Amino acid sequence: MNKEVERLKRDLYEFTSQNVIFHWRRSIEARNKALKELLTQTNLFHNKLSHNARPELIFNEYLDYYKKILDLITEKALGEAPLNYMPDFDLLYEKIGAVIENVPERVKEEQLPERFSIQPENVFTQKILKSIKIAVYRLSITPLKFFNIIRILLRKKPVRIRFWYHRILLRSLINHHFKNQFIKNLVHYRNDLNKTLATALGDLWEYLNSTLPDESRILDSQGVSTETPWDDVEGKINNIEQICGELIDNLDPKLKEIIDNRVELFLEDYPLTGTLEYSNRKLKDKNVQKSIKKTELLWEVNSKDWGNTFFAIFDDWKSDLEIYTLRNKLITETYHIGRMQNSDEYRFRNEFAGVNRVFEEAIENLMNPSLNLRKALLETKYSIVKNLSKNIIPALTERISSRNFSGLINKLENTIELSLEGLSDSHIVVKSENYSRPLKSNELETISISDLTSFEMLPKLRDTLTNIRNLLFIKLAEVNESVLDLDNIVIFAIETTITHSENQGSIDSESMKIALEGIERAKQKLKQISNSIDSLYQKNYDEILKSILDFNTQLKSYTNNENVLNLKVRIVKSIAIEQSKTLRKEFRRKAYQVLRYSGINILNVFKYLYESLIRTRNRFLLTAPKPVLSREVSDFLAYSNKKIDSLPLLYRSLYKIQPIRDKELFVGREYELSELRKAYTNWMGGNYAATVLIGEKWGGMTSLLSNFLDTNNFNYRVYRIMMNERIIESPVLISKISKELGVTETNDLETLIELLNALSSKRIIVLEDIQKIYLRKVNGFGSLKMLFKLINNTHKNIFWLASCTIYAWNYLRNAISIHDYFSHHILMEKLNEEEIVEIIKKRNRISGLNVIFEPEDRKSIQKRIKGLPEEDKQVLLQKMYFDELGDFSESNISLALLFWLLSTKEITENKLIVGHFQKPDLSFVKVISMDRMMTLLALILHDGLSESELSDVSNITLEESKFIILMLLEDGIIYRENNIFLINPLIYRNVIKLLQSKNLIH
Repeated sequence: MNKEVERLKRDLYEFTSQNVIFHWRRSIEARNKALKELLTQTNLFHNKLSHNARPELIFNEYLDYYKKILDLITEKALGEAPLNYMPDFDLLYEKIGAVIENVPERVKEEQLPERFSIQPENVFTQKILKSIKIAVYRLSITPLKFFNIIRILLRKKPVRIRFWYHRILLRSLINHHFKNQFIKNLVHYRNDLNKTLATALGDLWEYLNSTLPDESRILDSQGVSTETPWDDVEGKINNIEQICGELIDNLDPKLKEIIDNRVELFLEDYPLTGTLEYSNRKLKDKNVQKSIKKTELLWEVNSKDWGNTFFAIFDDWKSDLEIYTLRNKLITETYHIGRMQNSDEYRFRNEFAGVNRVFEEAIENLMNPSLNLRKALLETKYSIVKNLSKNIIPALTERISSRNFSGLINKLENTIELSLEGLSDSHIVVKSENYSRPLKSNELETISISDLTSFEMLPKLRDTLTNIRNLLFIKLAEVNESVLDLDNIVIFAIETTITHSENQGSIDSESMKIALEGIERAKQKLKQISNSIDSLYQKNYDEILKSILDFNTQLKSYTNNENVLNLKVRIVKSIAIEQSKTLRKEFRRKAYQVLRYSGINILNVFKYLYESLIRTRNRFLLTAPKPVLSREVSDFLAYSNKKIDSLPLLYRSLYKIQPIRDKELFVGREYELSELRKAYTNWMGGNYAATVLIGEKWGGMTSLLSNFLDTNNFNYRVYRIMMNERIIESPVLISKISKELGVTETNDLETLIELLNALSSKRIIVLEDIQKIYLRKVNGFGSLKMLFKLINNTHKNIFWLASCTIYAWNYLRNAISIHDYFSHHILMEKLNEEEIVEIIKKRNRISGLNVIFEPEDRKSIQKRIKGLPEEDKQVLLQKMYFDELGDFSESNISLALLFWLLSTKEITENKLIVGHFQKPDLSFVKVISMDRMMTLLALILHDGLSESELSDVSNITLEESKFIILMLLEDGIIYRENNIFLINPLIYRNVIKLLQSKNLIH
């Protein structure tokens, strides 16, 4: 038996060496290596903080540090359960099986004397049973004792009295000890190892968490503390390294000890088996195999539970790091706002300095002794009007509108919401935060940080930022009004001075004093405006900073599991309450809809029949009223312009028909952007890929191109050429392109082709509004055909991207087959209602105004909204408004924005009242005479014409051209822009429909 026991010891040690010690040592060493990397990164982070003074660099160091810790968790061994390797127990069973084959299944041996005496370790029941056993045994050997006495008397050798025999189920006993109990020993030892590691790691993160510097201190002027006990952090990590080292060193001797103890226990149980102390019933083969299966399951369950523990530990790390990263992003964005609001760009210092220079020049001019007073005053007035009234002040007001601080706030809010959306949807939280034991799956709570913040914190922050935007919008509107008065102050003073100087007996010095005092008042006013902007921006920034710091403080509280779980309970309760309210509201709504459904349908039928009757009568009866042009067009347009001009300047600027410069305002166009990228990729593959973007006038082509160019990282230089004026002479167009590209300026096509093909690297050339390089007349297409030849001969070295209005494109397609020269034709699709709503909403968010929709006075509308809660009422009115706006504008965003402005009824301190959209009756355009209609057609096909160009295109005299344009201008149907005449955007859609109805355009 000793031989088999020694073999078992050798086999067990060999098994643990190859299948347990090796893997556990490697796992612990990998974790040790990751911890060393953590220490290295922590020390490096601390050193960089100590040597960086610029906040933006410090913020980058924080983000880099957090990312590297996350990498250690997700990509290296730090984030894995260390000892969850599943040994190949079949190999163990095979080795034990080889030993079992060499031993009998049962062994019969005499029991030891100890089995017939009560031992101290015997339990109460064993003591009673042993007493009975001893009595029975003594009774059973009484005859033999008597017989031995007789043998002794007869001088014969007595017979040895033997103890009872016991049967040992040897194979089952070996299986029980070296399969079942040995694996349990490994489980218990692994528990000790995991407990040690989990406790050490939990303590490390808790300590590291508490010693991380607070980046928010940079913005509240406290700076980054350099007194953080980094040596203690190093000591903590070194302590864990020491623990890991000791665990590795102890693996071999400890497992030897486990094996030796198991052998000793086997040898102790061997003489007990089959006796009262150890029943053979426990060693039945069925029971032993069942126990082995349970032990294997115990290993798997224990592995899973420890996996839960380490997953919870490192998910806690990741959750905290995500929160720290989010806090850092918000701090960084707030710091950027602080820098921007203090920059010359947002404080308008250069512009104010320009205004002040004009005032100083005016004073200097007035004080010029070589000029008489009247001449000096007139020159000064002319200078003020020329420099301030016509140039600097309009540019300044435009800049104040475009550099609205609200845009930065809006960007911050978008950053917050996008960052929250980017957080993991589920994080694991353990209520007890006890990571020193294996955790069951039901002990792990799943939470969403995004949901937590959206419940309480985000709404409060949104309200704060909205209030700041509201105040800012109002104050900047007041500033703009004050800026508009600057030139008037000086001009009024000069005119008063001129009047005073013309009085008899006036003294020049006294008159001069009036003018100089006026200029000084204007300078003081300018200084007040500058100070008010400085104060306004600084105050707003301070409020933003405070709100972000408060938000970050609350975010940091989410690193405490108890706070998170308490908030989760509150959220669940609130959601349950809201759901019950929603169900009741939905029930009332559906019940109301069922009751009024029939009535509404009946009313709609009667309305349709009535309107059909009116249309039929107007169409066929001689009494039908005829639309007349008279002054309806000009009256409507004059009213529209007056209405729009009455709105605050900043608000008007948000809806101005111009390309979007702020990419935050860009919405939709995913299909078009995808097609543009596809065309570029095709060109990169060496294919012919000349591309044209086709869309309506004011349909957003320029904004789309800007977004495409800004959001894609191109490997080549981009040149953007705007066709601001009509070019129909080929040499002029060649000269313009060569000049814009910065190559040798030439007006020869072949030379330009050679220059472009000889460029050292490829180029991207964007030609906007190619409809402006032709005229619909004989020999009016030369520039276009020259362009096609240029594109065809340089397409390998140049990615050509052009834009063209849709009606010009359709005409040129039929006239000169323009489509054959472009391989990618990207037609801009109509924006859907949701996209138009989003575009308008984004602009309103920047304005900071709360939009309130007013209902129409019609009884049917009043009935629909009656009894609805205010929130539901606004949702319904908004949908009705945008449904009608979308139908009318046919997704032309510029037209939609214009009529949104016309729908604006009132702007109060923080509210924007929007009236019901009333589709304007523009039927008067139907009576436009044919000659004017042909003029409108020419303007649309050419995207605007001058008087002389219209004369050439229409084959009429210049005087006739001027007369027609004058009539259309008076009616307001067209407007002038840099001597070019275009269709008024307000009636653009109706003019298109009119021309389509006459089959003039398609």
